[in-house]
Amino acid sequence: MTGGYEPGPSPQQSRQCVYLGAPEPDTAAAYSSSDTSDGEHGAAGRRYIRLPCGCICIGEASVNGSSVRAGDATGRVVWGASEELADWCCRERRPQQLLASFSSAVELGAGCGLVSIALAKLGLHVVSTDGDTCATKLIQRNASRNGVEATRLRALQYAWESETQLEEVLQAVGRGGRCSEVLVASDVIYSSDDTSFAPLEAALRALIGRGGCRLVVMCWRVRNGNEERFLSRLADLGRARIAWRSHGLSCADSVPADGSDDMTAWRKAHAGSWAIGTLEVGSDELGRDADGGVYDGEWKAGDMDGRRTPAGTSTLRAGAAERLVRWCKNIAYWRANRPFF
Repeated sequence: MTGGYEPGPSPQQSRQCVYLGAPEPDTAAAYSSSDTSDGEHGAAGRRYIRLPCGCICIGEASVNGSSVRAGDATGRVVWGASEELADWCCRERRPQQLLASFSSAVELGAGCGLVSIALAKLGLHVVSTDGDTCATKLIQRNASRNGVEATRLRALQYAWESETQLEEVLQAVGRGGRCSEVLVASDVIYSSDDTSFAPLEAALRALIGRGGCRLVVMCWRVRNGNEERFLSRLADLGRARIAWRSHGLSCADSVPADGSDDMTAWRKAHAGSWAIGTLEVGSDELGRDADGGVYDGEWKAGDMDGRRTPAGTSTLRAGAAERLVRWCKNIAYWRANRPFF
């Protein structure tokens, strides 16, 4: 851990996750006690994760009874970032919160499918994707294990450089070739090398470029600080910001420049914590719509909160209306999360 820093208690501890243990008495009936294998994935450990949307049972790939956290099976276990993102999505699904009005989502690098299953339980139609075919089969099993129907959640392989698989994902979304309203991902950015960001950035731009996407949400564990810079690469598409940090850290603590004294102190304070960043697609000062283009007086599907800009509305008026909607959302958020406000 950089600088010898060890973070305090994680929010995950309050969820009382259990690995390879018996289910709690009130959830035992929901899961089969004979469900101890995930076929080609090897012997399966089961983790029970308590979230605001309910207790979710996740089967993990394991070898010789030990959870696999390296090699090709890295994505087939539950990582902390996925727990934090699933919990955040549950809280933001409440009325007047950020996810309240959305109905469709695509998850990239879904792994075991925890976030996808949580979103499905919250009422969204989800396409859960991963580059590993074994992971997609595990996702479908986990969805079934938690009572999520195949019509609500579909797992597909998606290698970010594959145009064919991109088309399959968009077809599964079921919006006439348009992207889902929400794109989510957890712990898919963890390299200290910026060049490794290129495939993910290309995949996100390809999905957003199809229109319809209104929000990108990503969660990561802070390892070297480079993770913090990824969403800013997409700032030309909308408003990028840090929406949440664990361990009571401030969202305003932006990452300093590499090599500076401030960066050393920042890493010491943040290493090992979790952060969630959002990109509100089209939310900028130019009045861009959810398709990534500028309002031009035509009807635009997928505008903020599902509303449309009527013909003849100028770019200036459309941008002002969008900023007003965002301002109202921010006020509602602070009222809900700051009782003294």
